[in-house]
Amino acid sequence: MNRPPQPDAIATVPLRHDFTKPELAAMSAKQNVHLGNIGRIEAELRSLTAKCRASAQAEMDMVQALRKRMEKGHEERPREVRVIFNPTSGVKTYRTLDGVEYLGEAKMLPEDYELGFQFGEKP
Repeated sequence: MNRPPQPDAIATVPLRHDFTKPELAAMSAKQNVHLGNIGRIEAELRSLTAKCRASAQAEMDMVQALRKRMEKGHEERPREVRVIFNPTSGVKTYRTLDGVEYLGEAKMLPEDYELGFQFGEKP
């Protein structure tokens, strides 16, 4: 009686396997799907990169604008003021509405002269 020898151990080991034509066709189809995915992902990445770049640039522009405002230390804002025209000196003076605080002055424009005379100033 010839009995086959008893195994000392059972193991799974990598051995060479030649792919069959159906296996190769399936792998080729799967490869094409993944190549298509890569193309789609790369296009999406370019789009996202452009969007991210534009978003980062917008943030940098805002930082620059804020930095300039901070360096300047002031900005012009609309404010309701009392305007005192002096056509003889060609200057209009800005004061608070109650007339107490001096806010600044500017040269009178041609249309300001008409307003100055309208408010009681004499040429």
